[in-house]
Amino acid sequence: MSSGETHTSSREPPSNDEVMTTADVMRFLKINRPETVYSLAQKIPHNRIGRQYRFLKSDIVAFVRAKGPKQPITRSDLRLRRPAFLRDVEPIIKC
Repeated sequence: MSSGETHTSSREPPSNDEVMTTADVMRFLKINRPETVYSLAQKIPHNRIGRQYRFLKSDIVAFVRAKGPKQPITRSDLRLRRPAFLRDVEPIIKC
């Protein structure tokens, strides 16, 4: 590590431009299940590296602010979209 670089531990809160993993997002949003983060990834910009998701903290903050303090994240925010080939097929069981 050069003298100009600083080392940040995983326990420090990420800065606004820092890349966050799924575990970081879970800690930041106080979510217990990674599936919830994967569902939110449908609505939050992200990148995938192999099987892992990466988010910018600024995108997470913008999503939470867009929801507003009186608009909780609902089940419809977490609902996954049906694949294109299934959109014309009527589901057997409706949610």
